[in-house]
Order: sequence, then structure tokens, then C-alpha cells
Amino acid sequence: MIKDVEYPVEVIAFVFGVTKARIHQFVKEGMPKSKRNAYPLALCVQWAVRFWKAKASDPDDETRRHKKRLVKEKADQLERVNKVARGELIPSEQVRRDAKRAGRIVKEKVTSWPGRVAALVAVESDVFKVDQILRQECNQLLDEISREVLR
Repeated sequence: MIKDVEYPVEVIAFVFGVTKARIHQFVKEGMPKSKRNAYPLALCVQWAVRFWKAKASDPDDETRRHKKRLVKEKADQLERVNKVARGELIPSEQVRRDAKRAGRIVKEKVTSWPGRVAALVAVESDVFKVDQILRQECNQLLDEISREVLR
């Protein structure tokens, strides 16, 4: 059986390509140390291989958060696509076109209304009768607008 050779922290740090402080951190994380400032090289290398394998298979919190966010984004995107396919969501461009169309219809109907109603009201001297005509014409105007907008 081969006997493991022990080296001081400076040599172990050099072999691992890290500082002495990092070697002390590794010891706190489980790296073997036999006595004061003596580290068994083979056991330290074996520990480092196991340590980095474990780190590679267990991504850190930031990577996990990123993957979780990415999975959620993809799920949300798929949900939006499905809602559009089922007709539960309307593309924004279609909403814009429909709103512009509705605006044009309302503008056209409302601006033509006073000329149409003025002749009906002008011949009436009774305030109650004028009120009835205006209410009836308003309701008719609203009905026309809703019919055309919802067409």
C-alpha cells in the first residue's frame, strides 16, 4: 500500500492553483488535514475531485433560479399561445384596429346627430315633448352605434 505524503499548505495551494486562505476554506468544507500545516496530497486531490463533481451536479442557487424562471417563461408563453388558439386572448393589433373602427363609427354617428334632431326639436314648443324627442333620439343613436360597433 502506498503511503500518502503530507505537504505544507503552501504546496497544496500551489498544486490546486489557489491561495492558502482558500485551502483553509476547503478544510472547513471537509478537505482532509492530518496535523498542523500538514495535508495528505492524495487524499486532498481525491476530496477535491469529489467536491467539484458534487458542485457540478448540484447547480448553485442562481443557476436554479435562472432555470426556474426560464421554465416559467416557457410555460407562460405556451399558455398565451393556447389562449389565443382558444380565442380567449386577442392580438393587440386586432384590438387597435377594432378600437379605431369603433371610434370612427361613434364620431360619425354623434356628429351627424345634431343636424338630424334639430329639425325635430325646432318645431316643438313644449319642453316635455322636446325632452321626450331627445331621449328617444339618444337611445336610437346608442342602439345604432352598438349595432355597428358589434358588427
